[in-house]
Amino acid sequence: MSEIVQVAQLQARLEQSYARIHQAVERLDVAQLEQPGVQNEWSVKDILAHLTFWQQRMNEVLAALLNGQPPVLLRQPGEDVDTAVNRVNAAHYAANKDRPLADIQADFAQAYAQGLAAIGRLRDADLADESAMNTLLGGAVLELIAGNSYDHYDEHVLIIAALSD
Repeated sequence: MSEIVQVAQLQARLEQSYARIHQAVERLDVAQLEQPGVQNEWSVKDILAHLTFWQQRMNEVLAALLNGQPPVLLRQPGEDVDTAVNRVNAAHYAANKDRPLADIQADFAQAYAQGLAAIGRLRDADLADESAMNTLLGGAVLELIAGNSYDHYDEHVLIIAALSD
């Protein structure tokens, strides 16, 4: 990525996306939030748990990068990215599908707040193409943030919002 995005812009973008998904969830009752089949077999509760996992993952990766450490990879030897993501998503769904809705919602709010804080620890220079963090990550920090927070929220919010129409 050739443009440098400011950290404050990233935080604002995350706040906007979180507000949209939070508003969509608030318009639903408990039965709608727990009803399977909203997205494949997942309920809205499951989608929130899924978003929470990836937001927490982003938070962990940013913490490692801020400490000058490479992130721990989720891929197993010989596994491509799509296979790893599908494996992780399936395992995370199985581990969380029976957890109470209130716990999932609390975790989602906490992961979001921690994400804002993690982004706030970055410097604008950390987002530059040639930054040490991008080198350590082996990719763009900006893409890590977008893909595991606001773009990911936006990917799921339309499905959730459609339930209240």
